[in-house]
Amino acid sequence: MAGWALRFADLHQTGTETNVDENSALNSFSLKSNFRSDLEVGASFVAGVRYRLGHFALLPEIRYTRWGGQNNTLRKNEAGFYLGLSF
Repeated sequence: MAGWALRFADLHQTGTETNVDENSALNSFSLKSNFRSDLEVGASFVAGVRYRLGHFALLPEIRYTRWGGQNNTLRKNEAGFYLGLSF
């Protein structure tokens, strides 16, 4: 099966960095960064099977998405394994 996927990322990072200078004095700095990507479209390819176990069914699948766009911060290739359960 093949189809389209949409994504955007909203990343926030905060922290503190502490350094020791040549006079053995401690200097602390607050770090804060924000990143928001544009909406991207990718082509997804999915393969899976269905296993019946009585009243239940297991649905394992492998999904691969190739993302378009000009964003170099996020990965272009994404693969995942998913396990569904129905009853």
